[in-house]
Amino acid sequence: MWRNNLQNPKGVHYVQKYLTVNSDFSPVQTNLVCHFLEVILENNLFTFNDRMYIQKHGVAMGTLCANSYANMFLAHWENTVLFRKDEYKQHVIFYQRFVYDLFLWKGSQVQLCEFHEMMNELTECLRFTITWSYTLRVSGSLYREVGQWPH
Repeated sequence: MWRNNLQNPKGVHYVQKYLTVNSDFSPVQTNLVCHFLEVILENNLFTFNDRMYIQKHGVAMGTLCANSYANMFLAHWENTVLFRKDEYKQHVIFYQRFVYDLFLWKGSQVQLCEFHEMMNELTECLRFTITWSYTLRVSGSLYREVGQWPH
């Protein structure tokens, strides 16, 4: 899991880098998307107890672009920072990020703890927590034998 303390200029920069590499957008389209994102983030209003606030860092929950913003930021960070460290990449045999992150790890517990520490040292705007289990539980509704998927 991670918590967001993302400074908006850095977040927009990461989104721009992500779109440049991973989309079919022209440079003009990428710049336009980033400009719109800046406008949204600079006018990030929310109400609490009948009072209106402006959020200065990150994106307010419920903002329509929040998930896309977070996903593009994290994807760029993962590809350019986190998984460039070959020392630990060899131990990650499965990685899935959605609402919660999921790693399947084939290294030692010590190496996992070192990887966790390294993740938290790579950036000041993300902080990761870690829990682990030595058993893998798979829900019967999610797992089917090969050839048993509904047609």
